[in-house]
Amino acid sequence: MTIRYLRLYLATVRFAWSRSLEFRLEFWFRILMDVLFYILNIIFFEVLYLHSPTLGGWTKSQVMIFITSVFVVDAVRMTFFVDNFWRFRQSVADGKFDYFLIKPASSLFLVSTRYFSVASCVNLLIAFGLLFSALSSYGPISQGAMLMYIAGMLNGILLIFCMQLLFAISVFWTQSPDGIEEILYVIKRFGERPHTIYHPLLRFVFLTVVPVSLFASVPTEILFSENRVWLLLGSLTVSACAVVGLRILWKRALLNYSSASS
Repeated sequence: MTIRYLRLYLATVRFAWSRSLEFRLEFWFRILMDVLFYILNIIFFEVLYLHSPTLGGWTKSQVMIFITSVFVVDAVRMTFFVDNFWRFRQSVADGKFDYFLIKPASSLFLVSTRYFSVASCVNLLIAFGLLFSALSSYGPISQGAMLMYIAGMLNGILLIFCMQLLFAISVFWTQSPDGIEEILYVIKRFGERPHTIYHPLLRFVFLTVVPVSLFASVPTEILFSENRVWLLLGSLTVSACAVVGLRILWKRALLNYSSASS
């Protein structure tokens, strides 16, 4: 079963590469936009550190690891998730979601993997390069801390997938594909700043209720915190709850779907 789904996904990637060659302007535009996003964010923090030695207790080198971690998570989101869930909302609104239900494969797998952004994949390589540079500049990092950081980053990617899916699923009840993505975009912006700068109440919200700080901020803190084990365990607990909750919500959403033939 796993091999079958892997073959399906590889076929999707091959099609995406072929399509990107047909729409080269869009390909280069996406790369340019993300590169500008990276440059502006790095300049923003560079300016902040001209006026303060720390930000929320974090040094400049620590924040550089954080912001490049944000770049990686965002590039993964843009490469694998955004196009899929945008088109998924459209398909539910116009009744074309039937296409996914009649296929001999998991409907959730199909809506999550049908599209792949080649341009964002290029940006993902750039983001990894920036992250490697930031990690190299930070100094010696123990193997254990690095492994837990990687685990935290993978957990953050899982969480952002869950949040994208959560907002996409709402279309089963609203029947409208518009507006929801803007709410997610606003919420996600809070995760693009170190969680230590927020008021304790807001920090709790961003770590549990709307866990945007678990995308990159907490994984970064794992690198230089003495409480890294508890930070990682807390992050994994939130993810486990999110996955279980979304599986239940997905099944209820399918029951609420009115197909084009009904």
